[in-house]
Amino acid sequence: GLPIRPMKESNGCPIVITGEHPSVVSNNFMHGPATVPLQVTLQNRLVSHSVDFEFALERADGFDISGAECFKSSLAGGEKLKVFLKAILPAAGVYNIQRVRLTIEDEEPVSYMFPLQWNVVVKGEE
Repeated sequence: GLPIRPMKESNGCPIVITGEHPSVVSNNFMHGPATVPLQVTLQNRLVSHSVDFEFALERADGFDISGAECFKSSLAGGEKLKVFLKAILPAAGVYNIQRVRLTIEDEEPVSYMFPLQWNVVVKGEE
């Protein structure tokens, strides 16, 4: 089907986020933590309005994310922005590395957390 793109403000977040990352990683932890690349794509789904926003990463229990942790920007209608991050995972296990919070800068700023899971399975090597 065709994606439906609103012409003006709706009740949901006007920016759609997607994450690209490996789903399974092997790591020898004797040499340090696993480093997993994460590319976050932000897209303004409004066709004819630009959106001012603040991108932030919520702190995670048990792992860190390196890269642009917090910045303000603007996206024109339909425009995309890619953010390159790295998840630093200290041990074998399953991690949800989705930590993005967007605050839309409008008359009243509105923050959005996303109920997405970007899971990575980390396996230890001998």
